[in-house]
Amino acid sequence: MNVFATYASRNENFGYSNVSYFLGKEMTELLNKRLTCEQTDRLIEALGGNARVGRAVGVTSQAVSKWRRQGLPQVRFAQIFCIFGKEPTVLSIAAEQPALLRPQTECEG
Repeated sequence: MNVFATYASRNENFGYSNVSYFLGKEMTELLNKRLTCEQTDRLIEALGGNARVGRAVGVTSQAVSKWRRQGLPQVRFAQIFCIFGKEPTVLSIAAEQPALLRPQTECEG
């Protein structure tokens, strides 16, 4: 077990700020960057909906629904790009970089 997992298993108050401590500021900022909600909706719809995207990347359709509300994390977009990279919508959103990345916030609606 690594130091991170050991600490997490022994500390019931382990939370997001502890993750920042272990990963460092740059990595935490990278993990917080997301597509906009509009881009996320456009992408998921073009790829066949929550269930298809979820199956492709190994998450539940509920997780994909959460991405629609909060924006797709950059790391998941990279995974989707590897799987669906030839799809026109994926290429279009990739071409919008670096503007597609923003700090994590809740989306309205």
